[in-house]
Amino acid sequence: MLLVTATLAGACTSSPTSSNSTSTSQAATQTTTGQGATSTIRQGTANGTASTLHSGVTLSSAAAKTLTDAYSAELVAMHTYTNVVAVFGASGPFANVAQAEQEHAQTIQQLAAAHGVALPTGNFPGANAPATLSAACQLGVTTEQNIIAFYKGILPIVSGYNDLTKAFDNLLSASETSHLPAFQHCA
Repeated sequence: MLLVTATLAGACTSSPTSSNSTSTSQAATQTTTGQGATSTIRQGTANGTASTLHSGVTLSSAAAKTLTDAYSAELVAMHTYTNVVAVFGASGPFANVAQAEQEHAQTIQQLAAAHGVALPTGNFPGANAPATLSAACQLGVTTEQNIIAFYKGILPIVSGYNDLTKAFDNLLSASETSHLPAFQHCA
């Protein structure tokens, strides 16, 4: 499947990522320039998250805030799962989902760069690991339920921005169909 990413004066630069926690597809890229615009043709990733249309459109302040909030949420989740791995080792789905959350954050970085949105910097420590692996799995369930509710809440805000809608819908889907069930099975 080939997807076309059109950017005005090179406003969008992105590299492929995948929110699939078990494998990452690399995308082939070909760039052509003509009449003041750059078009990049990329072979899509496994789930299409990074192969969205970046239009270089200026976002409303509410839509820009969804990017900063999503970035923070993904990093907090990633660090929460990394904290669990530090205590319990690579037991359960924590290492794989932490990697997926890092990829989700990278997807959001790409969207933010495409729209000129500055993302927050600083420390995103995440929750401390609970005393037991069972409690850690329950923490994973709760974290993913919160992420699912978050994405469902922001999708209406970005409904006028196709690239944000597609990316957030893909990130929501990863949490609903992959991350949450993995934590429910380990709990």
